[in-house]
Order: sequence, then structure tokens, then C-alpha cells
Amino acid sequence: MFDGSGSSAEGGSVSSYAWTFGDGKSGTGETTSHTYPNRQANYTARLTVTDESGNTDTATKPLTFWSFSTRAFCLAQ
Repeated sequence: MFDGSGSSAEGGSVSSYAWTFGDGKSGTGETTSHTYPNRQANYTARLTVTDESGNTDTATKPLTFWSFSTRAFCLAQ
């Protein structure tokens, strides 16, 4: 689960949330979910918020997945 509910806009409100997950997939909304491929890899998740005046800001989070047998585990940095 990806949660952007802690985002705020100075003097206004957030009007949109745009997510990219670093694997070619994207999502929208204050919260969203995404399933990564079951393999060992590094990704960078990115959230871009836009306020009602059209101003944007972006936050990123590196993610490392380790594959053990048939399951992958995520370690957020």
C-alpha cells in the first residue's frame, strides 16, 4: 500500500496524486496499491502531488526486493 495522505499544500489543498513505481507502472489517488514482480530488484517509488493552483512537489522512496525461494521481500530504505 502506498499512502500520500501526509501530503499538504501551503494555503490550499492537494488536488491530485500521481504515483510511479519504478517498474514502468503508475497509479493515482491519495492511496494506491501496487504489486511488484517476484524477483530481486531495486526500484524507486515516486509521488508527485499537485495543488489547486497547479504547483507540484515530488517525493521518492528507494525500495529493495530480495527473492528467497518463491517469495520476494521488500526492505524500504
